[in-house]
Amino acid sequence: MKINVSKCHGTENHFLIFHSNEKKVHSKKTILSIIDQNQSERVDGVLILSDELNVDFKMDYYNNDGSWETMCANGARCAVLYMQNQIKQNKEMIFKAGDGIHQAVIINENYVSLQMNTPKYCSKIISLLGIQGRHVDSGATHFVIEYPDITDQDVRKLGAQIRYDKIFS
Repeated sequence: MKINVSKCHGTENHFLIFHSNEKKVHSKKTILSIIDQNQSERVDGVLILSDELNVDFKMDYYNNDGSWETMCANGARCAVLYMQNQIKQNKEMIFKAGDGIHQAVIINENYVSLQMNTPKYCSKIISLLGIQGRHVDSGATHFVIEYPDITDQDVRKLGAQIRYDKIFS
């Protein structure tokens, strides 16, 4: 199966993106194969856009490990620009993601205004790795901490440790 994939980025998140109504492209094996075949510097996720009744499109977001996630705001902004450039010519769009319906307005060729769901605290304080934080759902699952004066290197190292900690399995 040949898939024409575009590369895009939003706020330093790098994505592969394509439009397909084929269900088989949603398998973990296919997602990982697409990432492997298109790997350049880095890929944070894959956006599969498809047709959906009553909205301009549906967006499925997959992390770079092939796992599905309900929403990615940076990816969604890229998806809206992709759809406007490739398929639809609308400057205002409504799309469906795993967390529900979203509205977007294209400000210009580089900026998209995106309506998000209100974030919700989903836990009390969680302690791990010498830090404390909370599970917050902003449409996608996040672990939010306060960490003053953190470096990019600390973010990468600590972020990976937090993401794969057994408490979140």
